[in-house]
Amino acid sequence: MIPLRQIVGRTTRSGFLQIRSASKAGTIALRYQSTTSTTTNTATPTTTPDNDNSKPSSETVKTEQSSLPKATQKGKQDKKAPSKKTPVNPKLRDISGQIKETIIQSTTDLNEAYSILEEGITFLREIQKSENITDRQIFKEFYPLATELFNLAQKPETTIDHSLNEIIDMFVKNKIAHSMHFIQLAANALKQNSEAYDEVLQYWFKSFEYTKSHDFLYVNNFNGIKTKIEYQPYDFTNLAIYAYVQSCIAQKVTYSPVDAAKFSPSGKIPPFYHIKKTLEVLDIYDGKKFREYCNLLETDSQERFNPNGASSIKKIENTPDKKQLDKFYQNVVDICNKRNIKVDEKVIVALMQRYFQFDEYNEVFSLFETIMNSGVKPSIDAWNIVIKAMTNPSRIASFGGKAKQQELVQNFERTLQTIVSSGVQFNGETVGAIVSGYANFGQFDKAQEYIDKYAKGVKDNGAVISLCNDGILRGLVYNGKIEEAESKLKQFMETHTQYKPHTHVMNDFLNYYAKKKNYKAINGITNFMRKHNIAENVSIKTTMINAYFESLHAIGKTPDLSSFLAKMESSENAGKRGFNEQMHSTLLKGLIQGANIEAARQLFDILKSRYPRSAWLNTNMMVGELTLGNVKLGEDIFNYYIKEIRNEPIIWNTFIHNLLARDEKLADFYFEKMKQDSQVQPNFYTYYFMLQHYRRKAKKDRLQQLVNELAEVDWTSYGTSLPDFIKRLTNYLDVPASLLSKLDKQQATVDKQ
Repeated sequence: MIPLRQIVGRTTRSGFLQIRSASKAGTIALRYQSTTSTTTNTATPTTTPDNDNSKPSSETVKTEQSSLPKATQKGKQDKKAPSKKTPVNPKLRDISGQIKETIIQSTTDLNEAYSILEEGITFLREIQKSENITDRQIFKEFYPLATELFNLAQKPETTIDHSLNEIIDMFVKNKIAHSMHFIQLAANALKQNSEAYDEVLQYWFKSFEYTKSHDFLYVNNFNGIKTKIEYQPYDFTNLAIYAYVQSCIAQKVTYSPVDAAKFSPSGKIPPFYHIKKTLEVLDIYDGKKFREYCNLLETDSQERFNPNGASSIKKIENTPDKKQLDKFYQNVVDICNKRNIKVDEKVIVALMQRYFQFDEYNEVFSLFETIMNSGVKPSIDAWNIVIKAMTNPSRIASFGGKAKQQELVQNFERTLQTIVSSGVQFNGETVGAIVSGYANFGQFDKAQEYIDKYAKGVKDNGAVISLCNDGILRGLVYNGKIEEAESKLKQFMETHTQYKPHTHVMNDFLNYYAKKKNYKAINGITNFMRKHNIAENVSIKTTMINAYFESLHAIGKTPDLSSFLAKMESSENAGKRGFNEQMHSTLLKGLIQGANIEAARQLFDILKSRYPRSAWLNTNMMVGELTLGNVKLGEDIFNYYIKEIRNEPIIWNTFIHNLLARDEKLADFYFEKMKQDSQVQPNFYTYYFMLQHYRRKAKKDRLQQLVNELAEVDWTSYGTSLPDFIKRLTNYLDVPASLLSKLDKQQATVDKQ
């Protein structure tokens, strides 16, 4: 190995001459296969273009490309993968090795390390062309060294005669800088001046221009010489967008989502929690300023939102539960009232359909009344949902007794007469809904009358017949006529060769057999579905897993969910439907709701390695353990969540709310811990859950303590449920007048709106 002092010593320029002479004499000869590419036209030393043999792995390239603008990725698709790894040039290896040793030995004074690195890279640039050393090879060897020196230069115990900007200028000049260096400068700027947003954007732009000019740049997280180096390409994007928004706020300039999206390679604004995570990682998170950021984007989104547009319907269709749907519906109403416009019928119909899917039939009828009261004649789509809601088996069962159910039938038939008299034409879905309704009431003769009268005359007759067949089968199963249902299924498939029962029909069969613990029949239904390529939805998968566990327990065997799940996922039907994070999370939730905590645990153990940062999975399993299983396991999941996923009030509230019934003392401990947390604080939901619990327990002292705490806080909102609950406590506790005054003030503000 050639001693570095002979190569890049401060005063031993002769070392460079020795290497030059050695090169001319041919003492070192290496062959490289090179595919040339255009070098940059920036003011940098003469270099040798990259050859593809020195490319990083495809995964590394992909990571870096995701952090670059699209323009920088052009022209890369034509490059071929390297056939073998190219050996490192001996001079490059020796020089970088000696610089590494110098950095290792540096404790407080970094000037020597800086000088040697600068002289070493300068010399390499001089001999780069003659030695056929590519830019990528130099970058690969030197960016870890540059990063280590840059990190050390920021430590308070070290000294160096160059500013961080001067250091990075040297890196840029020699093409060994990376975005991670620029983002550190940007973060430092905000630490020194919390309003330095323009400076942050300038660093982002410099990084963008530099990165765009050099297509060989890439980086992995790596173990540095003295410290572990971590870098996420999206962090600079997140910081730039945050700085842009804050700059708009500070300068009172109109925010533009189009301009903000230009900082993102994907052209999308990241979610709030992604921005927050970046700020926390860079140690520049400010709760107040972050709320300003969120408020501006939320306000802008509200102002741009079209409550009657396609995006509104899409959001309705994707709402995960009734609570979220209620919230969105109220938002739509508020916006329409503010703009003095009406909610379109198509939006109301979408809301009706989603509430129907959540089995919220009263909400369906209430929304339908909204259409009727608006003076608009309801469309057949609205009527169809009303028919389905009126005749759904779960609603019929909730009434009980033949007299009540007969009243339902009469209301149903009056509704049909109203539709006919309104002049609205039936469509295929209407006929299917009517047939299904009569079948659910057990009136199969009338169901057949509608099939004979309407089904043949409706457009797309085959689809209508399928809907009617499904309705008949579901009605038979619901009314306990399982043998007749099996016979009809066989008959329908023989008579109508194109007919294939819907997933919901098969789910009814499975649920019936599951209640009867007829595992042989369940297996038969499962095989039937796979034979006829009938999609397996989450409900069916949940039923199958529950049946699998119960059947093995019944014969004294231990279930192995990993193999069973693998079989489910590899089936043709499952592949077409897709197993993704949302599907798995819903499946886990179904197992928990069915109180099958053993199956839920096995599924969670399988899935947590696939989706380690899944909020859905971890929240569902945490709630499952807290309500059905082991509190300690639920606590472990909670602590993992706030550390590795997101530290946010909603997960604290969910944890405390579910923990109170199982371990009151532990819930109190985490409530106090939440008050001490630097990132989250209890909100009105937290106090509402706490007050509710201790009122049920009649623990007056604890209630008084909580109410006194509330009197000390100064929130802009106390929610809707908490104020009413506190006012009901006035006959039980000494509620501070200051708190009641705040609640009255909030109510007065609401009344004015």
